[in-house]
Amino acid sequence: LELLIRSFPHKKFILVGDSGQKDPETYFTIAKEFRDQVDKIYIREITDDSKHGRLKQIQKELTEIGIDFILFKSGKNLLLT
Repeated sequence: LELLIRSFPHKKFILVGDSGQKDPETYFTIAKEFRDQVDKIYIREITDDSKHGRLKQIQKELTEIGIDFILFKSGKNLLLT
């Protein structure tokens, strides 16, 4: 992912993943490093509530630097964002 973003320095990216593994943390790290290129991050919440607090913290930190971090449960919810 980092190589792809570096290869297109004038492009904006939307990152899409889920909360099942490391997508939120990986995208958080990428977004902080490439804040001018990461436009939005969409994360489908598929885990139980134990991880929800961490997702909200990531969301808060990214919002503070101007990157949208959108949590959704299903594609139907995504259409409403």
